[in-house]
Amino acid sequence: MNINELILKKTTLLLTLLSLFSINIFAQPANNLCTGATNLTVGATCSNTLVTFDGTATDSGILAPVCANYTGGDLWYSLTMPASGAVSIKASNDDGSITNVGMSIYSGSDCGSLKELLCAFNNGVGAYPEANISQPAGSTIYIRVWEEGNDAIGTFNLCVTEITTAVPVNNECAGAIDLTVGALDTCSNTLITVDGTATDSGIGNPFCADYVGGDLWYKLTVPASGSIRIETDTNDNSITDGGMAVYTGADCNNLELYECKDGGNTDSLEDFERLDLYGRTPGEVIYVRVWVFNGAETGTFNICTYEITPLTPVTNDDCVDAIELTVGSTCIPILASNYLATSSEVADPTIPAPGCANYNGNDVWFKVTVPASGRLEIETYENDGTLNDGGMAVYSGSCDPSGLILEACDDDNGVITPSKKFERIELSGRTPGEELFIRIWAFENSRIGTFNICAVALNALGNDKNEVAELEVFPNPVSTDLVVFLKSINSLDGDVKLYDIQGKLVFKKLFFKNDSQIKIDVSQFSKGMYFLKFGNSKGVISKKIIIE
Repeated sequence: MNINELILKKTTLLLTLLSLFSINIFAQPANNLCTGATNLTVGATCSNTLVTFDGTATDSGILAPVCANYTGGDLWYSLTMPASGAVSIKASNDDGSITNVGMSIYSGSDCGSLKELLCAFNNGVGAYPEANISQPAGSTIYIRVWEEGNDAIGTFNLCVTEITTAVPVNNECAGAIDLTVGALDTCSNTLITVDGTATDSGIGNPFCADYVGGDLWYKLTVPASGSIRIETDTNDNSITDGGMAVYTGADCNNLELYECKDGGNTDSLEDFERLDLYGRTPGEVIYVRVWVFNGAETGTFNICTYEITPLTPVTNDDCVDAIELTVGSTCIPILASNYLATSSEVADPTIPAPGCANYNGNDVWFKVTVPASGRLEIETYENDGTLNDGGMAVYSGSCDPSGLILEACDDDNGVITPSKKFERIELSGRTPGEELFIRIWAFENSRIGTFNICAVALNALGNDKNEVAELEVFPNPVSTDLVVFLKSINSLDGDVKLYDIQGKLVFKKLFFKNDSQIKIDVSQFSKGMYFLKFGNSKGVISKKIIIE
């Protein structure tokens, strides 16, 4: 062996030893993978297991959970469901080193067939999650935990206790209680009792009203009119805030979430729910899931469902029947619907396809006359929640065969109700007096209901550039101070407003034309998506903001 071969051999051996030494030091915990999940004992009382994050855990490769800022570094635990079929899983403080914890619960015969039942965070004591789970006795449940953001090391506690108190029969979709559909505008309440025994039904998080489990299920049969209202309401004020999700589907194994509601019962407290449904199939079964906001209260509240007057069939089903919109200096809305609308292609197959917002037929039509400035905006926005997602296209030309020309199509750029998916199209350089046609539809033709639409004249473009040019915000995502910078020349005074995902105004401040920027302390707000709007007499602009 020559000297070069000897050096190469020794170098290879040294690198191998260093590699083994490195692996030994920085080895991931055994339960970094689902297959290495640490088994938890289910007790009659809480017996804590210490969870330690030392920075060595990596992403386990399972599809990311849907809450608590998961960025990897997860640890896995498992348990066998006791005879009662119900358990309480709780994370809690150890020494304060880990204070923001995410937890996701899965069912499945093994780690290759996992189904996420629930994702929880900040719903227990302090910043520690907890969840009640109901699954068949003897089945295996997997628990995935992580530190939010994966940017801290330390410890916290985890324990599992058996729930032996009988859960309500309608804690599961299969046990849904039938609701009687009342006569026209006649509510006959069913009393709902929440005593803390209900667990998570395992259907999946509906993602509104701070769902953390403890849901109860009801169902109803659609009457001949196809038009019904479902609403919850206070009983004795023991429960003051709830959530409601409505599902369609052939049975409990084939549910599709139709709508998740958090507030909106205009006849009572806003913290209870109302949902109107139109054009449903007579005899169809609708499933209704209710819970207490954040699981924070026990007591009673009411639910009822009854027939409501069907909407008037549309008269603007085709381009030739388009309804004229008044072009005002401000939004002057027309209340409209898509009830019994059909597809325009049936009458005229030459109409150009909109090309956005998943158009699938059943459209309605409006028209406007271009103002003297040659500039206008057209916007749709929510009325009563029956429609929450639409599409809009603008055409020039005429309603004759092959006479329409697609000018613009929009999906989700509306600013009047920013938390919903409505539309706004701005048009410039049009010929004064020109007639334009507006086509509106429900996204994927999935809803029947009402909406608002209006047209606003905009000032002509000029050298003074008085219109709002651009709104800059940074950083985004943000966790502390959000800086708002308005790039505009000679802008008028206006105001900055911040709305949460439910459309609730959480911040407002005047923005004067001489201001260069303002700061908003967002540390006081919950994590999630928000909408920032600046508005004055020249218009409104909007930005999506993520608070983390």
